[in-house]
Order: sequence, then structure tokens, then C-alpha cells
Amino acid sequence: MTMAMSQDLSRKATILVILLLAPIFFFLNHELEYTYEGASIENSVNYSEKIDFEERAIEGNLQRRIALFSIGLFALLGMVFTKRRIRFTYDEPLGWVLFFFGVWSLASVLWSIEVPLTIRKLTTFGLFCFLAAALASRFPVNFVPECVFYLTALYIAAGLSAEIASQTFQPWSGEYRFSGTVHPNIQAVNCTMMLFAAVSLAETPDRRRRVLYLSAATLGFVLLILTKSRTSLFCALLGFITFFIINSPNKLKTSAYIFGILCFFGILNIFIGEFMASDVKEVALLGRDTEETLTLTGRTSIWGKGLIFFGMRPLHGYGFNSFWTPPHIRMFSESMGWNIADVHSAYLDLLLSVGLVGLLSYLLILALGMKKVFSTYIKTRETGYAFLLMIFIFLSVHGLLESELIEVTSIYSFVFIWGLFYLAFPSRESVGHAA
Repeated sequence: MTMAMSQDLSRKATILVILLLAPIFFFLNHELEYTYEGASIENSVNYSEKIDFEERAIEGNLQRRIALFSIGLFALLGMVFTKRRIRFTYDEPLGWVLFFFGVWSLASVLWSIEVPLTIRKLTTFGLFCFLAAALASRFPVNFVPECVFYLTALYIAAGLSAEIASQTFQPWSGEYRFSGTVHPNIQAVNCTMMLFAAVSLAETPDRRRRVLYLSAATLGFVLLILTKSRTSLFCALLGFITFFIINSPNKLKTSAYIFGILCFFGILNIFIGEFMASDVKEVALLGRDTEETLTLTGRTSIWGKGLIFFGMRPLHGYGFNSFWTPPHIRMFSESMGWNIADVHSAYLDLLLSVGLVGLLSYLLILALGMKKVFSTYIKTRETGYAFLLMIFIFLSVHGLLESELIEVTSIYSFVFIWGLFYLAFPSRESVGHAA
């Protein structure tokens, strides 16, 4: 087979994978008729709708079942027809910790408070791991940012189109938050992922493609601001600045400049913070209330109640992703005065899900993964590892205030699992290349 034919087949396979994944993740997480009405509706106490939603989620629904079946079939075909194979490296600690986390999660069925829900969550998690393994064994790591770029671009385009069609796209409005087909906080993650993918892909000698990626990165950043998700914005800037420093010719000088700028604004805030104009404060808080900022939008109260439940089952938790049953949702919602279906912290949700043992193993996975992706990117300078580096930095901080990471059906969570397979179970080709 000639090189041109090989590249053509690779391009066709890439397009096919994107076309197959796009509707799967859309049906799992998006709604074309979704509209974000603002805080007044988001925080309204309508527990019955939330409880009904969770009961349907426990029982499952046809749309999600079809999507999950498609994932399993897609992964099976990928594993059967691939020529590459994932090789377990016995000297890679990350692989062993991942294996332990999987076994511990499976064992949580034994002490789960809702066994059917735990089994369903574990089945979904297994399907996504299977799909990640199939893609990692078939495609090189550089395919990850390319795939993520087009997927998130499609979802963002669908969101913009839906808002324009419904006349809810009003960025000039003070209460407006860009949401599209999902909640603004989830859309913020999509914007961040497109931003990271575009920035990493922009390292190309092709001038036209570089302009395309940089334009997409700019659009992603603007839309990220319009979501008014402060957590995602801060974490995105942290990931991008880290990437920028690593690729700077003079890392020490660049770091000193950035640190100096941050110190300047910190000192400025101390001396003139009380006299700062209200419109400047509003811009700094992305239009959110100061009281919300001090309480992290009510998260501190939720964390306090979550820690009480953690104290009842500190080591093993309530079952893999099985804490949020209708009774717990009702209890938290009635206590807080607004609908709650997670504790707004991936780390605390993991404590409730798989206990302290599960959380510690996850933190070890995160630490080993961060170390491996950093060292591998420094050695190879490959686009895929550049993207994964920014993603790992983003999710390590983002998980403090949001719980999207542990929702295994999200593309955000899937990309994390997908990246871990490249780091923990490298194929023969990637092992030789990275060495």
C-alpha cells in the first residue's frame, strides 16, 4: 500500500469515527429544545421534575440505551479490526492503579445502597473504557485533539444555531449565559476543550490550517466568557498559561512576567478594591453576585451536608456513582431550596461514591497521569500530549468545584479516560516513539 493510499484511508477512518461519535454524545448529553432561563428558573424549587428525571435515569430510557449500545458495538468492531494492540506495561504504575480503581468500583456493588443503579453505572463506565481502549489501539495520540476539536465545534455550532433560532442568543443582556443545547457550565467545558484542541493543533506548518485553528480558539474563548462560568474560565487560563510557559524559549523569564502581572493585580485589588467601580467588579465576577462568589454559589453549604453523609460511610462510600438516589436528591433540594443532583465537587462526589479508598486511588491516578503526560510531552512534543497536558491541568482544578468529570457519559470524562489509555497502556509503536 502506498503512502498516499495509507493517508487517505486514515483520513476516511478519522471522518468515520467523528461522524459516529458525534450523534452518540449528542443524544447522551444534549437537547435541541434546551433553553437556559437564568438563575430565577434554575434555582426554583420544583423538586417533582428533578425526582421524576432521576427516577427515569435509574430505570433508563430508550434514547440512552441505543446510544450506549452503539458505543459497545462501535468499540467491539474497533477492537476486532484494528491492527494495533494495547500492551500492558508491567513497569507502569499508572496501569496498576487504574486496575485497582476499576476493581474497587466493581466491588462497590457489594455495599451499594442502590444495586441496580450501581450495576447500570458500572456497565456504562465499562462501555466507555472499552471504547477508549478501541480508539487508543487504533489511532495515534495526535488523533485525540483533532477528534475533540470537530466534536466540540459541532456541539457549539448546534448550540449557537438553537439559540439564534429561538431568539435566546442575547449576549448584550446582563443575565444572559451562553448555553445552547446544555447547561452553561457544561457548555463552558465544551468551549474549553475546543480552545485547548485548537491551540494544540495550531502548531502546524500549514498556514491556512493555523489561521483556522487560531480563529476557532479565539471564538472558543469568547464563548467561554459568555457562559459566565468562572470555574471553567479560571481553569482554562491556568491550563493555557502552563502550556504557554512550557513552550516559551525563556521559561524563567516568562514565568516571572506572569507572576509579576498576577502580583500587580493582587496588590491593586488590596489597595483600591473598596473603591473599585461597580461595573468593573461586575466584569471581574462575570456578572455574578458578590454573595454567590463568597459562598461559591452555595457550594459550601452543599459540601457541609455531603461531608455528613461521607462520615457515615467513610472508607467504601455508597456505591459507584450511586449516592444520588431520589431520596437523597429530595433531601438536599428541600434543605438548600433549589434542585441538586450532585455535590458540585468531583472529589467529594467520589468520596460519596467509592469512599476514601476510591478517592485516594483517583488522586494517585491524577498525579501519575500528570507526571507521565508532562514528561512524555517534553520528550516528544506531540500535539496529542500537548492537548492532554492542558486537559489534565484543567480537570485537576475544575474537579474542586464541579462534578462533570465523574459523569462518565460526558465527552469531558471520556477524553480523560481515553487519554489515560495512551499514558498507562501505550501501544508498541507509541512506546518506541516516546522513548
